[in-house]
Amino acid sequence: MPQTNGDMAAKVKLKCEDPPTVTLHKSGDVTIIGSEKEQSVVVSSSVLRHTSQVWRAMFNDRWTESTSTEIRLPDDNADTMRVVL
Repeated sequence: MPQTNGDMAAKVKLKCEDPPTVTLHKSGDVTIIGSEKEQSVVVSSSVLRHTSQVWRAMFNDRWTESTSTEIRLPDDNADTMRVVL
């Protein structure tokens, strides 16, 4: 009896891979990681400082992010973050 697509699909184990890292700046010094997809985006903190007051404040000496090379934004949607960045 021939196998159906359902039978074949049941035998195939789907492999979930991490999404590839997106590099927005080749000399980036910070990796921002978005939420559910764990999407990594390499950015330049210097460039981001010039784009908004929020980024400027985040990379100010008073905040932990100013010395981090990796910043997790667990509440932010990864697809939206790519658009914003």
